[in-house]
Amino acid sequence: ADALLQAAGGRAGLARLDDGALSAAGLSRVAQQRLRAALALHFRLQEAIPLRAAPITSSVEAFAALGPRLGRLRVEHFIAIPLDAKARPMGAHLVAKGTRTACLVEPADAYRPLVTDGAVSVLYAHNHPSGDPSPSVEDLALTARLGRAGALLGITMVDHVIVGAGRCFSFRDAGALPSGGFAP
Repeated sequence: ADALLQAAGGRAGLARLDDGALSAAGLSRVAQQRLRAALALHFRLQEAIPLRAAPITSSVEAFAALGPRLGRLRVEHFIAIPLDAKARPMGAHLVAKGTRTACLVEPADAYRPLVTDGAVSVLYAHNHPSGDPSPSVEDLALTARLGRAGALLGITMVDHVIVGAGRCFSFRDAGALPSGGFAP
């Protein structure tokens, strides 16, 4: 069990394995169903835990809060976390849901709920179902567009985090954030 978990890259990677891979690892059909049920319960319990009220001030904290929610998903999900003046999460909004390889995000859709919430800043996050959090050319272009739109609206984009299997990419940490960022 430990070897399979490690080879899959953790629980999120294990959840992405198909029946063929689980069969090749020696799991019977019944064992596969039990494993899927246990993983589903685990992830539902994780999702039931609300985003903590403590400020999110780094990509490490962002990944800790969002990794369990996004890391196991099989299609791309793009979410916005509105933050108050003290960088505390005010909730979470699903902006767009895509496919295994792409997710269409319009800046108007990304900022509409933030304006309604009265957000001071925003943390954007999305997942890469492949498990590789490296940004695509489209991710770079979207981040630049979102930064420009936020500047016009007076809502600072503190980071855009891409969640992969057990790790993430932070545009802020990479120096690729158009403006703003977490307070030093």
